[in-house]
Amino acid sequence: MLLLSKALRINPQVLTNSFFNEPLLKTRIHMLNKRKSAKPAALKYALFVPLCAGTLLLTSATLTKETKSENSGTGNSYFASTPLNQFGLQQQEPGKVYEFVKTDTQPEFPGGMKKFYEYLGASLKYPESAAKNKVEGKVFLSYIVETDGKISHVKVERGLNAALDAEAVRVLTESPNWIPGKVGNTPVRVKYNIPIHFGLTKKPAKA
Repeated sequence: MLLLSKALRINPQVLTNSFFNEPLLKTRIHMLNKRKSAKPAALKYALFVPLCAGTLLLTSATLTKETKSENSGTGNSYFASTPLNQFGLQQQEPGKVYEFVKTDTQPEFPGGMKKFYEYLGASLKYPESAAKNKVEGKVFLSYIVETDGKISHVKVERGLNAALDAEAVRVLTESPNWIPGKVGNTPVRVKYNIPIHFGLTKKPAKA
């Protein structure tokens, strides 16, 4: 190869360089100048952004200053608290209404449901029109126990009689505050469903 290159007065490397093939050379030059597709690049960025955000969330920490009392003589200290400890709280939406089965701690009437039904029995007044027409049955209602324990958004889901429905709504609206439900340690708004039974007794009323 050396003797041949000397005889032909050319660079020895040219003999083994495939760039002398004109069609192949043109193809390679065309590939070098070809613009890359934007779709693969966009896909890479789309996958990279959430991955980077998730990694940052898992590895970040908050530096908090904790001040000791002067008598302890330890001065100020610092500790790192990971946001993962508060991850559940961050997922809660302000104003969101939870179903009572999806809470960690369900709402409760002070003293329990037995006391609640005692309250209903003592507070309900059988409307005269319903008693006269001997209307009996259940009124199904829904309501929300707010974060402060108050009852709100009382709604008749399945009514029985206009007068009986109104009385059921009145008694629930005037209910004493409940113990609010919680997700973790945070009070949340919880939707509750309950039937209220209206029945007429055949025995004479007693004082």
